[in-house]
Amino acid sequence: MDMMCPTEQFLRDIDIHDILPQREPFILVDKLTYIDDTSTRTEVTIADNCIFVSDGTYISEGLIEIVAQTCAARIGYISKYVLHKGVSIGYIGAIRALEQNYIPKVGDNLICSIDIVDQVFNMSRAKAVIYCGTQVVLTTEIKIVEKSES
Repeated sequence: MDMMCPTEQFLRDIDIHDILPQREPFILVDKLTYIDDTSTRTEVTIADNCIFVSDGTYISEGLIEIVAQTCAARIGYISKYVLHKGVSIGYIGAIRALEQNYIPKVGDNLICSIDIVDQVFNMSRAKAVIYCGTQVVLTTEIKIVEKSES
């Protein structure tokens, strides 16, 4: 199997904890569902006990974190399954052109899709879209800086 084009079932079987540097209660992404050379998708179901839920709705900061964790899932997957090394840590370098069109609620199923626009050394710039069904929840551009190994 080409590890940069794995099957969806292979990805769904991965324990998200194995590819994300975050730990509970801060893990928001449930499953990595797609990855190739430039794109990545994850799924999230909004739980009522999530730290980003207030009065049954999901706050905007949590949506940004879903985008960041989708980027982290990409970095973690590549680190573990392609490069065969430990999970790397990344940091948000910038968020821009953010537009939120919908406020998710408890029980909503979200799909986060990122497309890498460019990558220079340890910095990636990606365009991100979060969907709830066919509704666009959020669009943004994010820069992620991967921590260099020492």
